[in-house]
Amino acid sequence: MEENKTTQPDAPKKESILDKAEEMAEKVSDKAGKAWDKLETEAEEAWTKVKNSEYADKAKKKFEALKMEANELMEKAKSGELADKAKEKFEALKAEAKVLIEKAKSGELADMAQEKFETFKEEAKELWDKVVHKFEGEENKKQPPQEESK
Repeated sequence: MEENKTTQPDAPKKESILDKAEEMAEKVSDKAGKAWDKLETEAEEAWTKVKNSEYADKAKKKFEALKMEANELMEKAKSGELADKAKEKFEALKAEAKVLIEKAKSGELADMAQEKFETFKEEAKELWDKVVHKFEGEENKKQPPQEESK
C-alpha cells in the first residue's frame, strides 16, 4: 500500500516532466527543421553560384572563339577573299539552275519524278505485303489448327 501512496503524487510530476520533455523535443525538432531548411537553401544557392560561374567561364571561352572567328572573317572580307568565294558559289548555283531548267523544259525531270514515284510505289507495296503476311501469321498462331471432317 505504501507503494501506491508514493506513485500517485509522483505521477503528476512524471507527466509534467514528460510534457516538458516533449515540448523541448518539439522545439528542438522545429529548430533542427529550420536549420535544415536554411542549410538546404544555402546549399542550393551555393550550387547555383558554382553553376553560374561554370557557365560564365564556358560563355567567355565561346565568346573569345567567336570573336577570333569574326576577326578572321573580317580580314577575309577586307581582302576580297569572301567576295570571290561568294561569286564562285553564285556562278555554280546559277549553272545548276540552268541545267535544272533545261531538264524541266525537256520533260526529263518529269520522267525522273515518274521513275522515283514508281520505285516508291513498288517499295510501299512490298512493305504492305510484308505487314499483311506478318499479321496473317500472327492470326494463324492465335487460332488452333482446325481438323478437316472426313
